[in-house]
Amino acid sequence: MSEEQSAPNPRPRKRSTGSVSGKPKRNPVSQEMPGESTTTSETSKEQQTPELPIGESPPGHHKKHKLVRDSFKFPPEEYAVFAELKRRCSEAGREVKKGELVRAGLMTLKALSDKELLEILNSLQKLKTGRPAK
Repeated sequence: MSEEQSAPNPRPRKRSTGSVSGKPKRNPVSQEMPGESTTTSETSKEQQTPELPIGESPPGHHKKHKLVRDSFKFPPEEYAVFAELKRRCSEAGREVKKGELVRAGLMTLKALSDKELLEILNSLQKLKTGRPAK
């Protein structure tokens, strides 16, 4: 047998990206960290941007929002409503996730008057808060 057939080819080595610790590199020209700036032109740009209401971004600007993760408890009969709503949406041609249903429900509640909102809240079953004991 020849060496080409019997010996497997060695695996190619991965090239290092240069940043082992994961920390941002310093700019060798200006000796400042990325994101830090001492120039006045950038500060004046920040001061010139108009204040927008919370949750709104400037037109044409698609900023990724940081999401908040949370968990909730539901009585089984109310949790079953998720399956029913998901089925209805699927039949209408729209796949939907539970999170989308919760968000849509919040927008619907937000549009209600105070009286209507309180009527719905008062009709809910009171649940025990907190985590169960182990």
